[in-house]
Amino acid sequence: MAGEAATAAVEWATERVPDLPVIARGRPANTASQRVAVRAGLVRAEHLDIAGLDWTFAKNLLG
Repeated sequence: MAGEAATAAVEWATERVPDLPVIARGRPANTASQRVAVRAGLVRAEHLDIAGLDWTFAKNLLG
């Protein structure tokens, strides 16, 4: 269920606002959340992580 919703949201944003990034954050210990982000088409963006708190996954980052 979460995977389907995340995929739909990423697809919607990519189609309608392709110039804007799509970003998701998750706790490093939450592997289920990480899998959902990756299956939705996002990739790790370590440079945007919040040190010691969240990992960042993104699509359509600028620069």
